Amino acid sequence: MNSGIVAYGYDLGGGTTGWKVREVDAVGLTVAWAEDADASDSLEDLMPSARHLGVELQPYGDDEEQQQYLLVTRVFIIHQTEVLDLTALTEPHDYPAWDEALRQALELVELTPIQRQPAWLGCSAFS
Repeated sequence: MNSGIVAYGYDLGGGTTGWKVREVDAVGLTVAWAEDADASDSLEDLMPSARHLGVELQPYGDDEEQQQYLLVTRVFIIHQTEVLDLTALTEPHDYPAWDEALRQALELVELTPIQRQPAWLGCSAFS
């Protein structure tokens, strides 16, 4: 079953789309923590350190074996029978604080997204 995700943050990619960060080559991620293991597992292992920042790693995509990831501060999951009221996205938000939390989390995981700045993102997720 597919679900929808609307989230504020960065699309880090991975899996079937490839990584959407600058620290990547033809083989995969080039950061030290990704050298000896599956990069997705290593990234997931690092994320508990960022939870105190209010940042989480949100998996997405249609293939559970080839997960892709969003690094987000706010996330809305829309299940097959639910509707998201988009006015929730226009409520007052503390974008400067969210952006700073995302910056710190990216520093922690040593990644630089190719996406220029955080944004509201929409995608599907395997559930």
